Amino acid sequence: MSNAAKATLSTAWDLTHNITDTATATTTTTPTALSVAAAPLVTTAATTAPPGGVIDAASTKFVYAVEGTSGLTANTAITSLTEAGGTAGDAVKFTLGGTGASSFTVTTTNSVGTLSTGSAGAAGATNGKAYALTVTCTDTVTGQASPAISTEVVVGSSGADTVSVATLVGASGTSATWAFIYGLGGGDKINATGMTGKLFFMGGGGADTLTGGSGVNTYVYGNVNESTASAMDIITNFAASKDHIDLTGIGTSALTFAGTLASTVKTLAANSIGVQASGGNTFVYVNNTGASEAITAANLKIELQGSVAIGVANITHN
Repeated sequence: MSNAAKATLSTAWDLTHNITDTATATTTTTPTALSVAAAPLVTTAATTAPPGGVIDAASTKFVYAVEGTSGLTANTAITSLTEAGGTAGDAVKFTLGGTGASSFTVTTTNSVGTLSTGSAGAAGATNGKAYALTVTCTDTVTGQASPAISTEVVVGSSGADTVSVATLVGASGTSATWAFIYGLGGGDKINATGMTGKLFFMGGGGADTLTGGSGVNTYVYGNVNESTASAMDIITNFAASKDHIDLTGIGTSALTFAGTLASTVKTLAANSIGVQASGGNTFVYVNNTGASEAITAANLKIELQGSVAIGVANITHN
């Protein structure tokens, strides 16, 4: 057997023994077992995951426009929606369900959804009317969908309402439901005790008393007229560790957070936000004009009951 043949054979067999021909004194190598070493089969599968849920992004640029006298204005955006989790790079679409869906619409553009009122708007009611909705996010490539996410839109009236959010939502949702709460006109009392989901409060005009839930609460102001020195909103349980005040809809110029003002400070700089303690409570002041003004004449004034260590992280603004 040639050396080349032996080399070839030795690569195909892994167990050998030597046989010696005593007459010729030559030795040959003979295979005794065959070892088949198959190459591993490698498959590459795309990593896919269904959308995990929906992220809402309420903004004051929507809020003031949607508030009507006795309900929500027709064909007006409430919030934008984006996917949580899912497969990176895949396009998604959003769909709307729930018993209140006929009063709202969802559209999707470039994988961003917009929840809007429908062609007839959404009527309010004395002490609040709840619209139960669900939003589902579907991956258009894989067809996989998120769980239906419950949300509620609560709409008051033009009068002074007493709104128990947990009671209204409890008829169709759970305490963990996210909710958009519109007080509209009048001095409303909106109480979300018992709610644990993400809540957005839009008290509207009048001196409102607002009580948040145990989850994240965002108090949204689309106009300085919604809380003034003469008709001031009171937030009873603002938690600096998690709650927010959204002022992005106020003014055409960027606002500057001036921080906590000493009790001796009597004026507020142009286009600025200041916080000041007085009488055991905490006050947020906004001057959205181009000149400094007396704190007592601030364009927007909100009372936070108690001593609250509110900082720049708690206030969203332009």
